[in-house]
Amino acid sequence: MRTCVTDKASGGVMLVIKDYLREYTIRILDIAKYEEMIWIKINTKRLGLDNDIIVGCVYIPPVGSIFYENKDTNCSISLIESAICDIWSKYCNIDILIMGDMNGRTGTIPDVIQENDATHIPSLDACYTEHYQQVDVGQRNNKDTVINQFGKYIIDLCCDNELVILNGRKTSDMKGEFTYISANGASVIDYILSSPRLCLLISDFEVLKCDISKHLPISCKIRVNSSVYLKQNNVSLCSNFVYRWKTQKSDNFKTLVNSPELHNQIEVINKEVDIISAVKKLDELLREIGNKAGMYVKTKTRPSYINNKKWFDRETDKLKKSKNMLLNRFRETNNYTVLKDYLESKAMFKRECQVKKKKLSGIHIKRLM
Repeated sequence: MRTCVTDKASGGVMLVIKDYLREYTIRILDIAKYEEMIWIKINTKRLGLDNDIIVGCVYIPPVGSIFYENKDTNCSISLIESAICDIWSKYCNIDILIMGDMNGRTGTIPDVIQENDATHIPSLDACYTEHYQQVDVGQRNNKDTVINQFGKYIIDLCCDNELVILNGRKTSDMKGEFTYISANGASVIDYILSSPRLCLLISDFEVLKCDISKHLPISCKIRVNSSVYLKQNNVSLCSNFVYRWKTQKSDNFKTLVNSPELHNQIEVINKEVDIISAVKKLDELLREIGNKAGMYVKTKTRPSYINNKKWFDRETDKLKKSKNMLLNRFRETNNYTVLKDYLESKAMFKRECQVKKKKLSGIHIKRLM
């Protein structure tokens, strides 16, 4: 996290990984040396890929930030380039994925070196990789046509270090959707950069419609050989089924529970040293019995507000849907009148949520008095 230099804490970088990836992941590079970024190495060879992946989660503060006091404005990009050089010097046969809020607007400037381009010279490490400039990553689209200085730095970073921008290249983002929406307008400043070779393994990229922040989340999916992981870890993919007691099926269930075969399986589970492994196996066993007994049922779809907080009622649910509808309309039309309506609707929804929360808190306080 960032060291606080003012009375108000802000900024910082956090990287969260799925629990099942923990054993495959290690943190790399010096934390103190590389400000506003976290680097990890994922052993994706164990997931069926040819190369491991280095993931960098970065934040480039905007122009005017106190971060740049006594520093060059391109120091963050220079740090990323330095990190990439360290990575190439320490690891072989790896792919790189860099993501985060980079505060750069790149327009549609080519992010790969064009023929007869003397402006960009690839780093020596990039030159010696066999896949350099041999992968067709397709055209990049971008709804944000503005180009700023940080955007030029990002393009230089890509061209000089064998990276490509995923935004505007994959099925769910063929138009290059805006990633930042505020009263000042909309822009694309959040990116995922990838090695060209890894880009071919990335099945999709998407700007999600979750507007908790002014920044919309970005997401990408990487194709892996899941059968390798499942076989190595003895994991079975099963849905989170819901089981309800059915009186008419109770005899079937009792018969299965009292069977000698089940008792033998439970005895084996009891001998497990690892309690977590034992719980997983017992859970799978009970699911299997439930299926055989016919206890699985599909639950009815319920209104979304039922699954939310107690203060979240039909009125707030209606405001939320209206806000989301306007966001979708703006993404489809790029109409700034619609953008204004969306921002007003979002502010109204936020105020209503605050009122509902405060009202519920007041009720709880009165009960305690």
